[in-house]
Amino acid sequence: RIGRALRYPRKAQRAGISGQTKVRFIICANGQVRAIEVVKSSGYAILDNDAIKTVKRAAPFPPPPIEAVLIMPISYQRR
Repeated sequence: RIGRALRYPRKAQRAGISGQTKVRFIICANGQVRAIEVVKSSGYAILDNDAIKTVKRAAPFPPPPIEAVLIMPISYQRR
């Protein structure tokens, strides 16, 4: 879901910016997300902000049996 929701910001692409942002978020019992935060910055606000937006776009997730905390990297690489 995260991969499908990922959209490399055009401004970052044009500027040649790439990197990886690590985000932490909670998937609630109904599949919605809350408490999204950057736990390791890419060094670029544009990528960090987009990583948070990506998690929001990917929701709702399949409901877990109990509330789940995930920490995952989101990578932005030029192709």
